[in-house]
Amino acid sequence: MQVRRPPATAFTPLHVLVLLSLALGAIVWGVTFILGGERVQLQRYLALLGFYGASSAVFVVSRIRRGKLQLFELPVFMTAMFFLQFGLLPLRNFIDPAQLVSNLSPDGEELGRALSYVILGMMAFWIGCELARRKKGDRISPGPGTQSIVPEVHKARAVLLFAALFAVAFVTRFYLLKSQLFSYTASGEKYFENLASMQVLNYVSQLGTLALIIVAIERYRERYDPFWRLLFVAVLSSEVCWGLISGMKGLVLQNFIVVALVSSFVKRRLNLRWLVIPFFALVLLYPVSDAYRSLVRGGGAEVTSFEGGARAGQMAFSKMEEGKSTTGDLWREGLDHTLRRLDLLTSVAEVLSLGPRASMVKGDIHWWMLPFYPFVPRFLWPSKPILQEGGWFTVALRGGSENLDNVGSSTAITYPGDLYLQFGLLGIPVGMFVLGIVAQWFTNRVSGGVESRDLFVYAALFLFGFPLEPDVFSMWTGLIKLLAILYVLRRLIYGSSTQRKRLATSFPVLTRRP
Repeated sequence: MQVRRPPATAFTPLHVLVLLSLALGAIVWGVTFILGGERVQLQRYLALLGFYGASSAVFVVSRIRRGKLQLFELPVFMTAMFFLQFGLLPLRNFIDPAQLVSNLSPDGEELGRALSYVILGMMAFWIGCELARRKKGDRISPGPGTQSIVPEVHKARAVLLFAALFAVAFVTRFYLLKSQLFSYTASGEKYFENLASMQVLNYVSQLGTLALIIVAIERYRERYDPFWRLLFVAVLSSEVCWGLISGMKGLVLQNFIVVALVSSFVKRRLNLRWLVIPFFALVLLYPVSDAYRSLVRGGGAEVTSFEGGARAGQMAFSKMEEGKSTTGDLWREGLDHTLRRLDLLTSVAEVLSLGPRASMVKGDIHWWMLPFYPFVPRFLWPSKPILQEGGWFTVALRGGSENLDNVGSSTAITYPGDLYLQFGLLGIPVGMFVLGIVAQWFTNRVSGGVESRDLFVYAALFLFGFPLEPDVFSMWTGLIKLLAILYVLRRLIYGSSTQRKRLATSFPVLTRRP
């Protein structure tokens, strides 16, 4: 007898929340439009932003399944981040004209043009996502309510590989720290003296995050196992400490993104509590982090050990206390820095303003190098081009009068900005279309129930595979290298798919829901 299930609710509270958010955004947009008076560029920007917001909302609502928003699916997350960083946050440049950088017109004309190009790219991105989307039949694989089909020997191998990754990353970071080569505690002069080895060691140091992904998956799969719970707390604390010592807020935040993503997929419900609290904490710590960097870079503190990092942190806090900053002052300053850091449309607008200076940015990279550039080490290829397009972009913005060694922090050229720089206007929709196809293809691997082996690869790609700030060549070469490493590690940790299918056939009771 065929059992009919009641149809899913067509209109859920989550749909109401999305529509209310869209309505609130429309009200803010309308009020700003009215108060803009005769500022024509502001009105044009708001018109484009309204269209962009509505289009993004339609795409996101189309991805709501079973009344749940799949925020950690790459197409949805990237849509939200693009709208935030390339649309909404740059609006502050019009609200407070003092925020406009000196390379742009006083009325922000380049921002409106840059936004129109980004919208064109996002249309192509969404088309690519829809073409690559699996339309029917999500895969059925173990979820949180099923028992694992991985035998004990494979679990022991996962523990062994986790320990190896964590140990290698820890030793590498400790060596870099002792040698004044670790992240923002590093000496720029020593970094370029050891460039060939540093590019390898920096990549090896990221294995600690992969170890955290492994232990986070097992911690939420085996929620009542005290071994995984204790190991999870220890590894997460270690990774956060290394992020704080590095002076890079992103290295701290990415650990909480890992936990939020993994727990959301394993539990099959959105879990944002791991992101909300750390975000507010990081905003408050932003001024302290800047003071820490200034101390280390200015020679006021030498961080070559854990004790040195703790002393530098105390000095940074003391420096903030001398300024007698209240919590409100810290919040406003941190929020201002955070918003300025997240605004990426300004970088695209600066690309449009380069004119003839754009030729200074392109460097010696050629696209025929793409297949083998990630895998040939520098000591075998001494003339291998250095990926420093952000540095040359900064030099070009400053008129080309400075040497690259004196630049300091590089300016983010961004993925869509570099597409325009390298290939013209047509490059933006083509490059974004390809990005949409690739992002959706990997998302298809975690649709429905998701196995540990697929979630391991997906979580690492989510963190490192699709950065928006670097140039196009850096993003794709980084993705190729990352995939090669991840698929080797996945095979070592979880075995092959053939082995798992054989186990599922031999022991069907293990895949049966209790």
